Amino acid sequence: MRLAMVVEKERLATLQERGVLLPDPRRIMEESYRPAYEWLAARMLESLPAPPGETWPLWAWAWYDGFDVSQPHERNDEFVVLEIRKPPEEVLLSEFHSWHHVLNNWYLPDERAPDKGEAEYDAFYAEIDALGLPGWQARHPEEMQTRIEESWLRTLDVRRSDDVVQAAFFSLSIDEVVAVRPWDRSGARRRRVEACIPDGIGNDRAASLSYHAA
Repeated sequence: MRLAMVVEKERLATLQERGVLLPDPRRIMEESYRPAYEWLAARMLESLPAPPGETWPLWAWAWYDGFDVSQPHERNDEFVVLEIRKPPEEVLLSEFHSWHHVLNNWYLPDERAPDKGEAEYDAFYAEIDALGLPGWQARHPEEMQTRIEESWLRTLDVRRSDDVVQAAFFSLSIDEVVAVRPWDRSGARRRRVEACIPDGIGNDRAASLSYHAA
C-alpha cells in the first residue's frame, strides 16, 4: 500500500539512525484528543499485528479526491514528505472527515443514508436532550457513550468512500521508505492519486500545518 506522510526532519533523522520510527503519545496535538486516539489504538489492536512500541498510531494519507490538502500548510523547511509502502495488513484506514466525530466525541450517523444521516443524528441528540445530558464533546453515561463509540466504527468503512482516506499504523521501518522529498504545495492540489499527499494526523506540533504528523 502506497502512503505519504509529513515528518519533521528531526524525526527523519531518528528513523535513519534507528532504522524504525515509533509513535510517541507525548506528541499529541491536543490533550482532549487522547480518548479518540486510545479508541483508535484499540481498534488497531483488534486487526493489526501487535506493535513493537507504544500502542499509538502513526499517520499518513492513503488518498484524497478533490480535497485541497495544501490549504492548511505553509512551506516549512523543517518538514519533509516520506513516500512509503506498508503491507496492507499493518494499516488501518479511516475517513478523514468523519474522524472528526471521534476527535470531538460526537455521534456518527450513517452519512450514506438518503438524508446523509440527519434524522438519525437528530434523534440521537434529542435523546441526549431529553435525558438532560450535556451535548457535544462531553463524555456521557456508559450506555450513551457506548452507542456513540459504536457509531464511530463507520469511519473505518472506507470501501465505498469518496472522502479523504487516512492510514494509521504502529511503526515505520526505514526499508518501507521509498523516497524523501521536500514539502512542496505545488504538487498538492486537487489530484486523485493513491497516497499523493502527505500528512500524519494530529499527533504532534506538525499539526500546526494540518492535523497529522508523525
